[in-house]
Amino acid sequence: MTAPPLVFSRVVPFEIEPRDFYRPRFFVWLPHLFQRIPCPNCKDANRRSKRGQPVMLRVLGWPQQPRRVVDLEHLVFIIGHQYYCGHEECKKTFQSWSPTILQAIPPPLEPSFHST
Repeated sequence: MTAPPLVFSRVVPFEIEPRDFYRPRFFVWLPHLFQRIPCPNCKDANRRSKRGQPVMLRVLGWPQQPRRVVDLEHLVFIIGHQYYCGHEECKKTFQSWSPTILQAIPPPLEPSFHST
């Protein structure tokens, strides 16, 4: 009887598994929890709410899938909300990671997103 190859032996201290090749990271980005987000389109168009306040975005819900970001070292999935503008002349929707939202949030929050 011959011994099995060393690769299939249980004596080997390290065995390659699929999870060794795929270890995604997740980043939850919900900027509306820190501060209300003004609608970028309404701000540019100088639109106001019926009360004369700046038009704020509302949470629409979760997108169908997270955003997949691949860099040189990591795979990151960004999980965030979709937002919508309730103003009758706008009705635009945005993802929490869209550039227009990143420009609309307070400056101290923006580096938090880019450091992922």
